[in-house]
Amino acid sequence: MSPIDRRAAAILGWCAAILGLALTVSDALGLKYSQEIVWPTDLTAFQHIETGPIDVALIGSSRTTFGLAPTAIDACLSDTLARPTTTYNLARVFASMATERSVARDLLVGEHIPALAVVEIAPEILAARHHEHTYNTASQVDLADVPACLSMVRSADDLIACSRAPVRGVENLAWLLSGERADINHLNWMMIHQRGGQFCFGSAVCEEHNRRFEGPLRNRWQMRIERILPTLTEERFGDWRIGAGQGHEALLELIAESRERGYDLLLVNMPVHQVYRDEIPPEDYAAYLDYITALSEEHGVPIFDANTPQWNHARDRFYDPDHLSSSGALLLSRALCARIAPMLRKESSATQNWK
Repeated sequence: MSPIDRRAAAILGWCAAILGLALTVSDALGLKYSQEIVWPTDLTAFQHIETGPIDVALIGSSRTTFGLAPTAIDACLSDTLARPTTTYNLARVFASMATERSVARDLLVGEHIPALAVVEIAPEILAARHHEHTYNTASQVDLADVPACLSMVRSADDLIACSRAPVRGVENLAWLLSGERADINHLNWMMIHQRGGQFCFGSAVCEEHNRRFEGPLRNRWQMRIERILPTLTEERFGDWRIGAGQGHEALLELIAESRERGYDLLLVNMPVHQVYRDEIPPEDYAAYLDYITALSEEHGVPIFDANTPQWNHARDRFYDPDHLSSSGALLLSRALCARIAPMLRKESSATQNWK
């Protein structure tokens, strides 16, 4: 080996060692979710707070972030079950089933294992390839996921996204040390004091927070109508498939992992307004309903379907075609409470009988 070759090998070796060390330190500090990405909830804060026993963990996309409020759910559950309960919202932007499974795998561990995980489903979330696949890959893939990631590469952007996994430790440490991780929209405050999500209820401070947050969203409805809906069918359902591929496999993995770790699952079909629903090809939505019905029966996982005409036509419950307003979130949180209270009562009884 020539001196130049030895020097090149030494440089590559040092680079690999530095990347490996940075990744190890980043993982040890729980910095995977400390990224230059506006997460709907502060997942990093959740990893570092003492939660006590968790009754319900909410996992999903921004629809879950806006549509389900832990404070409203716990107020209802506590009254219904006659005991204090604790719910956390762990949703993230552009969630696919693969990223939901990753959030559950990373965060629902040890003392953070809940009695019940409420997991959002949607035609987009369960697609064989999510419409934001490249974005999700760049922000979520771990080293162990790289081979599967490479098998789904369709473009140079996909390949670059897969390559982010080895350097994520450096990225996360640099982002943390830069001090740029601002408390955007009070995400840190919401997680630490209101258990996550975008809306909270039960205090004057929460009422002020909701008003302040919704103020800038007044034009959101028209903006989404003009910018998102015209291309929604092509971008999200142009090559849409369900029942195989990444979405299907990730859901099966999540079901298996929940049983290994000892928590129950409830799949929730979040509501969208009819103007959004109209852009989903009817045959695709029918295939989606057939799929989740069959999966529920085969694997014994219940479904709470809130995407019904009662919700689809209620304009005052939405701030845009597929995200609920604070008033909609309050109503849906109470509806979810009614659905899960019997599940938690059964869980509590089983625990008491075991003791």
